[in-house]
Amino acid sequence: MSGEESTGSFRVTYSGNVRQVLGELVEEAERQGRGEETLAALRTLIGRLQTEAREAGEPCFPLTHAPMWVRVIASAPVVITYTVHDTLPEVWITRIRLMGLPDQPTDGNH
Repeated sequence: MSGEESTGSFRVTYSGNVRQVLGELVEEAERQGRGEETLAALRTLIGRLQTEAREAGEPCFPLTHAPMWVRVIASAPVVITYTVHDTLPEVWITRIRLMGLPDQPTDGNH
């Protein structure tokens, strides 16, 4: 993993691919004049994931072979999909996108 945030109760981790897509989304938001709004939303969402990951956002489904839930959290214009462990203070961001833009892959195949 190439990114971690751990100032709260939960450690938030994301891959290099997610980091790359995040950079591209911030650049796109800046081109659209939404750069500050996007950065503020990201700070808010990451803060919530660090402190209340199991309650924040909306639950989507539990993982079948791991004690984790997939959840989605949003604050305009940012949407984050993440998994959170049922008992450990671990969060993995799996996807970040901007509202109003076509879906951006986070698996490096773009």
